[in-house]
Amino acid sequence: MRMTVTLVGLAALFVVRGFGGCSRRPSGDSSAPAGTSSSAERSPAAAFREMRQDMVRIVAKTGRLDARAVAALRSTPRHEFVPAERRHEAYDAQATFPVEDDRNTATVKSLAAMIGRAEIRQKDRCLLVGAGNGYGAAVISMLCAAVYVLEPSSSVAGDVRKRLKRLGYGNVTIREGSPAAGWPGEMTFERIILLEPAGNVPETFIRQLQAEGRLVFPRDMQAEKCGLVIKDKNGEVERKGTGQGDRLKSPLAE
Repeated sequence: MRMTVTLVGLAALFVVRGFGGCSRRPSGDSSAPAGTSSSAERSPAAAFREMRQDMVRIVAKTGRLDARAVAALRSTPRHEFVPAERRHEAYDAQATFPVEDDRNTATVKSLAAMIGRAEIRQKDRCLLVGAGNGYGAAVISMLCAAVYVLEPSSSVAGDVRKRLKRLGYGNVTIREGSPAAGWPGEMTFERIILLEPAGNVPETFIRQLQAEGRLVFPRDMQAEKCGLVIKDKNGEVERKGTGQGDRLKSPLAE
């Protein structure tokens, strides 16, 4: 009887402690299938990267984006441009975020549609009207030679300037000023993008658009429909889908 009890006790101890004397799972083991990791084990950076790739796959199907534009969207960390408490929404392609007062950022779908219609080239100087939260400038800066941002609010301009510098976007210049006055000086641009809706495009921007240039703006902050102004090599202007009869209120058009 004593021998039987002893053997049972040893067997129980053997099962509990195992061959290695430890009851924990081996390092790296988890409930996730082999070759995968559970969401709890992923770093925040990896999780954001995965969400960003998913968002870009969706946007790329709906827009007329070339490979360069898709690559720029894939590499731009939108979560760095939104409020910390809303970072979980950063890669929702339909999400907008407050800028100041009654202003909001464009959705990624709207931004992608504008980039597609603008047909930005590597050699272009691009004027953005409205800084938003800086995300649009960051994406577009990867597609052209230089980005110039005209922002009516000094506080928004300052915040975006600091954010872009911190993240290493060095070919973006931001100035505060009235959009109706255009970019100061005599500079002209191959591409002009208004990041907020405008019913009537100020003539200032038409004058600052180079021959064979393209000017694009969203019809509203949610939709993927854009207005387009094209200036040919002779300076003649053609407007497509600009909705000149519509009066879309925007601080950028005032």
